[in-house]
Amino acid sequence: MRTRRHARKTGHGDEAGDFPFGTRSSVVALGQPRTWLRDFYYWLLTTRWGWFLLFVLGVYIAINCAFGLLFWLDQGGIAHLSPGSFWDAFFFSTETLTTLGSGFWYPADRYTEILTALEPMVGLMGLALVTGVMFARVSRPSSRIRFSRHALITQFQGAPALVFRLANSRHNLIMGGTLGVFLIRSEKSREGRELRRIHELPLVRSHTPLFALTWLVMHEIHPDNPLAGFIDPKAVNLEDRDTFILVNFTGHDRTFGQAVHAQHLYRMSDLCWNRWFADVMERRADGRWQIDYERFDELVD
Repeated sequence: MRTRRHARKTGHGDEAGDFPFGTRSSVVALGQPRTWLRDFYYWLLTTRWGWFLLFVLGVYIAINCAFGLLFWLDQGGIAHLSPGSFWDAFFFSTETLTTLGSGFWYPADRYTEILTALEPMVGLMGLALVTGVMFARVSRPSSRIRFSRHALITQFQGAPALVFRLANSRHNLIMGGTLGVFLIRSEKSREGRELRRIHELPLVRSHTPLFALTWLVMHEIHPDNPLAGFIDPKAVNLEDRDTFILVNFTGHDRTFGQAVHAQHLYRMSDLCWNRWFADVMERRADGRWQIDYERFDELVD
């Protein structure tokens, strides 16, 4: 069950997860004016579906309350409307906003005629905006790249190496998959100034023409390598949250016809030494490949 919960958390590569940057909740900005209205469209695209639908519902209710109040102020302006009933005026507004109409309630004076002419325009504009945002949210390409829970510092071909693996949980074809792996940590210059340094970690194979199943990623650790000090587990502070290994994946999804991206973060506490990944690939009797995701994060000696 632990494996499955982890798969839901990190299965989608477009989620920021526990990243120390890249999300509003992960960065505290001081001295910068709040300009969230300028990024309002970005918020509509990136917020969770629950918040988005709640926002749309709130705007819908607010508009109908506003027009309902305007209708209610003109007592007798709507035929057959219960005198003094705000709720009748509210529901008349919902029928007018969506251009439904009931045939039983209708404008009885010039004031309500003007309102019933303006409100459908607001409704049509709102419908167009919500439809456009929902289409943009749904049509965005997404990847379901799953990364192994741990990254390994282990021996491979007689030399130390950094090893982790990833899988395409969707099993569709991703063309031209490319990986970039970086060590990010704080270092001090000769003058004693603390700097944030990014070291690229060259891979044994950083590109694959087709990515549909799994990918075992390796980085050879040499004496002059930024990870040379990681070979001895006693020299690594597992509680260090300012040092991490960032993995970027890009590829071209043949189904969407667009580029897809995925990111993952390995903190020091995610490293394991002198272990190896359990085998998850097996050829079935009918010739198809079988992937056992229950063992995807399992380690063996």
